[in-house]
Amino acid sequence: MSALSTTKTWSNAVNGFDSDGAFWQELKNWLFGPDWISNQGRDFISSHPGAEISGWEGDRLTGYASVGYTDKGVPTITRFKAVQDYTFNGVDVYFDFNFELTLGFRASALVKGLEGFDVNMGSVTLASYRWLENKWDLIHRDNYNWSAGFDIAHEGISGGFEASIKTSSNKEIQEVKLGGAVGLTAVELNGYYDLAQKKLGAELGMGTKGGIFNVTILTGKIVFKQHSAFRY
Repeated sequence: MSALSTTKTWSNAVNGFDSDGAFWQELKNWLFGPDWISNQGRDFISSHPGAEISGWEGDRLTGYASVGYTDKGVPTITRFKAVQDYTFNGVDVYFDFNFELTLGFRASALVKGLEGFDVNMGSVTLASYRWLENKWDLIHRDNYNWSAGFDIAHEGISGGFEASIKTSSNKEIQEVKLGGAVGLTAVELNGYYDLAQKKLGAELGMGTKGGIFNVTILTGKIVFKQHSAFRY
């Protein structure tokens, strides 16, 4: 029988997480090998011949990697959980890549920070993929993301404003963002305040938008977000 019969979780005695799993650490290992896994998981694979990563579960900040191997003849899975290494002086800092397909009263032909325009008089996101969340989101009646605003760029200088609302599958409002953007030489800084989460945030990134009514958006960015919400 080939089914895995044992599951182990690498952890320390304090918080139940592996002692050095981390976003930036895992990002380095994803870029240079072997995969999205902590240094502890990488070293475990190196020291256990035949060990292989069987996948990552959950988002890239709080999920875990599963490694399959044989322990004394018994097929085994060991999990290496992620912990925080992305909070600095009360600010979360991480990388993300977004794909969005929107529908609405919108027209766009923009290379962020360089040249073009995006006029959004009201649109909803039909489908989106957030690399950080490691999943696709599709619109349905209880889960939507609405936005409105504008973004213009000319000769390497850009600016804009956007308001957006995002709800979850249980109809709760997850995000209510109000923000403005300014850019120079292809890099745009978008600052915002999230009324629902009570957090300030900023995104430094570049990308492209294009389409009429159906607008496709591709953006890579470094995210800076307040870790703890304001209390008021």
